[in-house]
Amino acid sequence: MSSTLPAADPPLVKYFPFSSVIDTGFWHLLAHKKLNAIRLDDSAIDIVGHYRTDLSLNLRPLLNVNYESFEKYSDASKECHPMYGQLLVTNTYEEFVNKDKKLLINSVAKEIWKDITDGTGAQHPSQSLAKFALLVYADLKKYKFHYWFAFPGLCFPDKTYLTNGSPKVLASVWSENNMNTLYAKYTTGLDNNSKTYFIVFANDSHISVHTLQEYSSLTDRTDGKLYFAFADSCSSHEYPGWPLRNYLALIAVHFKLTECSVLAIRLRERSVKTSLLLDIEWSTPASAPTADTIECVGWEKNEKNKLLPRVVDLSALMDPIRLADTAVDLNLKLMRWRLVPSLDLDTICATRCLILGSGTLGCAVGRGLLAWGVRNITFVDNGQVSYSNPVRQSLFAFNDCLDGGRPKAVAAADALKTIFPNVNSRGVQLSIPMPGHPISEQLIENCRKDVELLETLVDEHDVIFLLMDTRESRWLPTVLATVKNKLVINAALGFDTFLVQRHGVRRVDTPVADAESGQALSAAAAPVSAPTPSSSKMTDHSCGGGGGPGRSRKVSGLELGCYYCSDVVAPGN
Repeated sequence: MSSTLPAADPPLVKYFPFSSVIDTGFWHLLAHKKLNAIRLDDSAIDIVGHYRTDLSLNLRPLLNVNYESFEKYSDASKECHPMYGQLLVTNTYEEFVNKDKKLLINSVAKEIWKDITDGTGAQHPSQSLAKFALLVYADLKKYKFHYWFAFPGLCFPDKTYLTNGSPKVLASVWSENNMNTLYAKYTTGLDNNSKTYFIVFANDSHISVHTLQEYSSLTDRTDGKLYFAFADSCSSHEYPGWPLRNYLALIAVHFKLTECSVLAIRLRERSVKTSLLLDIEWSTPASAPTADTIECVGWEKNEKNKLLPRVVDLSALMDPIRLADTAVDLNLKLMRWRLVPSLDLDTICATRCLILGSGTLGCAVGRGLLAWGVRNITFVDNGQVSYSNPVRQSLFAFNDCLDGGRPKAVAAADALKTIFPNVNSRGVQLSIPMPGHPISEQLIENCRKDVELLETLVDEHDVIFLLMDTRESRWLPTVLATVKNKLVINAALGFDTFLVQRHGVRRVDTPVADAESGQALSAAAAPVSAPTPSSSKMTDHSCGGGGGPGRSRKVSGLELGCYYCSDVVAPGN
């Protein structure tokens, strides 16, 4: 008794998926854009990658993303083909993990399906059929990037079969002459938009290449065979590459076919001889899916061949100093993005700060300025670090006290560089002349040089911090800062009291009246005692004299706050 076995189905077409390759320059540029442009915006960003058709044998199909991926695609070589994608950057690792991956890949698949069904895919196949999504979380403090690629491949037609056995290498079917002709026609006969997906018409003596839009003019020809061709990044002799999936969907929907011959173009050694020929058929359902029901696959597997994201750690490749700079910058920008949008970090960073006094207050202010992004700090002091200082003054350590003690200003500046190497800090050992402190004849020349150096330092800086131990040591810096129209911040500590006071600055374009002649002067050129127009009056006890005690003058709000003019009873020395 004999039985008839059912005929076996022909083998299914299997597609070799893409593997991603991301150039380090892409991550560096993304880090820069995250800090300066993207910020907390989680909108999708258009990027472009590319794949090549000239990869070595048995090398996986690779999609390359590099620092040029943020720009418009410009590589027009015959071996290089664009692939357009969307970059989504999350703000936290939790957002990255909890992102709806199915919704993300389906959103890209909907775009592909829409282009296929409305005819855009046949007109602009390279922009429509090969798309990807890249989900990223950038940990810029540690310079680690978590990422996951999706290459949406439509599940339509549902099953595709090889009808003529395994794929065949072109060199085993075509003549050398025909292959040379195809190479010449492909590399010179198509524009860049048509080199990824196109049509080849071939017979024993003639080869021609055509755009997809020319399909209707070729259907009636019986003198040769029509191939739907595509640029294939796969190098395997057994499988075609991933772009064929969506190409078959276009062929089934737009051209309404249920079978076709496919030519997977691969360029090796200036030849197409390693290309593949496939005969494929499929069955079409009674009703095609809609954009909402179309299904797809395509999330990339990680190095362990699991459907999980990948992570790249670039901290080892980064200069640690630059890494610290990026991390500090990120902290400040997060404050601006989330809390104070008007915070001008560039101005703060460029501000040059002069700290007069490198003791308890000077050390604390130096650290505070560093935390707020100030990068130019000069310390001034005339003392040495003593054994009692390190426990109260945060920039000094025990070793600074040895051998008589290091100069406080220099030690404080060096400590800031140890904390943050990118700071431009220096220390100046200087004794500030004080009123009421007699100077011997031998020290007059030294005193003059100290005054000149102090004046130079005030000239070179934008903000002056007066943090010295004594009230009288603040007088000369106050006068100089007022003359030169510099912002001054006073801070003083007592046992149970403290004072913080900011001096105002005059507007350069505001005229002031000379107290003697009533003549108008520019604020920048006016003497320290020159009054500024205002509706209020006060008795002049200013550092500049203003014509002597008892003379009334008008003081604007911009000038209020002087340590001396306001006659503040500050904490004792």
